Amino acid sequence: MKKPWLFCALLSLLLGTVPGAALMWIAWQENSQCEIHCAELGIDWSYWLSLGAAGWALGFALTMVLGALLLVLSRFLKKP
Repeated sequence: MKKPWLFCALLSLLLGTVPGAALMWIAWQENSQCEIHCAELGIDWSYWLSLGAAGWALGFALTMVLGALLLVLSRFLKKP
């Protein structure tokens, strides 16, 4: 593999969507006080999308750190 950091970044971009989408789904389902959506107020897009962005950023950062550790470990183990 010629560019392992690029692969790690692309994989982290994709895997970051999982916690972001999960956080948005949980917020949509657990909407007891009309924080996200309400019949008379509509959808609060900025709050709902900021929750998704926060989940995505956390997922991206964690998978990027894990990927970096695995890449450094694999390079360390390859050296004779």
